[in-house]
Amino acid sequence: MGWLSAVVAAFALLNIVGGFFGYLEKHSVMSLVGGGVIGIMLIASVFLAKTNPKGGYLLAGAMTLLTLGFFLMRYLSGHKIWPAGVMVAASIVVLICLAVWRFASRTS
Repeated sequence: MGWLSAVVAAFALLNIVGGFFGYLEKHSVMSLVGGGVIGIMLIASVFLAKTNPKGGYLLAGAMTLLTLGFFLMRYLSGHKIWPAGVMVAASIVVLICLAVWRFASRTS
């Protein structure tokens, strides 16, 4: 597994675990389903990237942008570090990693 796949997989686990904790703490079914679906889609993007890197990482980018948009709105309305601030920061890190991979793959 390459470095970018590891980053995306870690972000997928963060989404899944975050959704699970959201369900445990607030009884939020939306957190459980949202975190689970985004996490599963991110894991699927890692597997897709093995045979089609551009397609896999494009899917990862789309899921990461969805996560960023959702949690950025939550952070701006509540300024809570967990989960909104952490998820915004993690989403930005993943997007930067995807951009670095994309520009590095163009030059080689």
